[in-house]
Formats: sequence, structure tokens, C-alpha cells
Amino acid sequence: MIALQFLVAAAAAAAVLTDDHTDLYFLGVAGAVLLVAWVMAERSYRKHREAAERGRRATLLIDGLGHPVSQSELAILKEAFIVPAEKASKYEDPKYFAAKAPAGPKRLTEMLAESAFWTSRLQSKSVTLMIGMFVVIVIGTLVVGLIAFPIAKHEQMVTAVRVFLAFLTFLLSTDVWGAIQGHLAAINAIEDVRARLRTISATDYPLSDLLLAMNDYNAAVESGPLNFPYAYKFFSTQLNKEWREIA
Repeated sequence: MIALQFLVAAAAAAAVLTDDHTDLYFLGVAGAVLLVAWVMAERSYRKHREAAERGRRATLLIDGLGHPVSQSELAILKEAFIVPAEKASKYEDPKYFAAKAPAGPKRLTEMLAESAFWTSRLQSKSVTLMIGMFVVIVIGTLVVGLIAFPIAKHEQMVTAVRVFLAFLTFLLSTDVWGAIQGHLAAINAIEDVRARLRTISATDYPLSDLLLAMNDYNAAVESGPLNFPYAYKFFSTQLNKEWREIA
């Protein structure tokens, strides 16, 4: 989705650089196609994420508290999944959570604490990468502008400003600047949940407090943007080491 938004902005910027009707026609068509592709990607993203979030919530209840769901609910849950069971089975990991307590409030607290750690850290890495991308594009544009300013003619400067404005639309979109704000909000909310889980652990795991913390964690995860592409792959070794040190 980020790549598609960037390409839409690139098509808009390219349209500024030409007055040829044929070029403008093809750029307009390309922009329309890219926009349709973005809408389709966004719908697919929402559909996959909704199914994944339902599975994650069910896992916390079933594995954490040891409360099985009814067959009807299980059938609805399986129906929501998009990835075939045969393909998903390759990624099954019964030791995914490090929690060792038997099913009950303590185990759910351990699972939430582990999930919150990973979510918070990956959100932090993601926002760092997003801000880095934002800064690189802005600084790169400013450097090019400063180099070109002394030798550029008035018409060229006007064109450069229009190109910059086209890319500024991309930078301020929900997939870039909006994602940065979303990552920061998610980090703050999840760190608050982590603090509450420590209090819950110290007060013999009151179930009502635990369920409230779980609901707030779910809300933070589901309202926040997904991690930056490949963030987990890049930082998993480092974060596993951090988790082992504090677990």
C-alpha cells in the first residue's frame, strides 16, 4: 500500500514535467490504475487483518484461560480465515508463547506480557523506520532544491515546487505520516498495559483487572498500524535476546 501510494504520487509528479497530451493521457490512466490497485490492496489488507485479529483474540482466551469456545463459534472463526489450513499448518508452533503457567489468569497474564513486549518493541522499530524514510525523502528533496536553486530558471523552480507538493501529498498520507502517528499512539497505549500487567502480577491476578487490561491491549493493537514490512525479520534476533533477559 505504501509503494502504491508512492507510485500515485510519482505519476502526479511526472505529469507536472510534461505538456504532451499523450504523456498526460497515459499518466492519467496509470494513476487511475494505481488508485484502483491501492483500493484493492487496502480491502485485502483489512480482510486478512480482521481474520488474524479474531484468531489472536481467540488464542488468548482459549490458550490463556483454558476456556474452549463452542463448535459454532469455532466454525465461524475458521470460516473467517483466508489462508488454507494446509498452508497455515506449516507455521504452527505449539511453543509460540513462553508462558509456563497452567491455563488460568496467571498464564493469560504471562501471554499478554509477552505479546505486549513484542508489540511495543516492533511498533518502536517500525516508527523509527517510518520516520527515517520520511526524513530521508524530505532532506533529499531539500538538498536537491538547494543545489538546483542557483542555476534554475523561474519556470524550473515552479515545476520543482509542484513536484515537491505532489510527493508531500504522499508523505502526509495515512500510510506514511498517519502510520507514524498511529505507531506512537500504539506504543503509549501498550506501555500503559504493560505497567498494569506488572501490578496485576503483584496482586494475585484479579480476573476483572486482567480482562480490562486484555481488552485495552486488543484495542491498542487493532487501532495501530501493522509493523513496517520485514521489521520482525530484521530485529527478531535482537528482540528475542531482550525478551530472554527480562522474562
